[in-house]
Amino acid sequence: MSQIIHRTKGALIDPKKKPDEDGQYQLFDLREMSLIDAVTFIATAQRENMEIRYYYRELRMQNGKEIPVKIVLTEIPPGHVQPFHTHEEINEVTIVEKGELVVCDSEDLTEENWSGIMEHGRIAGPGDLVREDLGVRHTVANRSQKEYCHIITVQTSRTRDPEKFATDWVRAKQEPGEESANAPTPSPASPNDVRGESTEEIGADIIPFFLSPRKKAGGVA
Repeated sequence: MSQIIHRTKGALIDPKKKPDEDGQYQLFDLREMSLIDAVTFIATAQRENMEIRYYYRELRMQNGKEIPVKIVLTEIPPGHVQPFHTHEEINEVTIVEKGELVVCDSEDLTEENWSGIMEHGRIAGPGDLVREDLGVRHTVANRSQKEYCHIITVQTSRTRDPEKFATDWVRAKQEPGEESANAPTPSPASPNDVRGESTEEIGADIIPFFLSPRKKAGGVA
């Protein structure tokens, strides 16, 4: 029998707080709310520019065996940079559904360094797919200062150990920079617009969706 997993479980991430700070990451289950409360909950989160994630984790075969894959729908608020991190036991690909996603691999930058991320990052637009390399320290950011960016991330396990799959998110310990990750006025330097080309670099590959509208990487959306 086909399995249906409803969009009910997820998490809110507060961009104004540091990773591991109290209240920075809050799990939720919309099934525990009334319909009106659930609608109000999400609307409030969007109004407060929270990052919203919906998790699809409990995929199982007909015999009940777990399928080693996770899917995450993420709504990234305007100007938000996710914490730099690496994955050690999973393959990860991300498809941009709406907006422009800045993809940045770096051993030195922090998420507070908006101008550096804008200078060294690359743009993935709607329909583009991003493949992250194993063990590469990376982040993604919403280039727009006005609109949410929507992405779909698929993670597949490289190990048969389900515990490693569940916890494979390694936060790189770096000292914060002097700039704000959510600065309203980024540096004039912008990410390279790689739509229309692919890359063989170590780190993130961006596979472009060639029917997406062409836009030069000048200024901020």
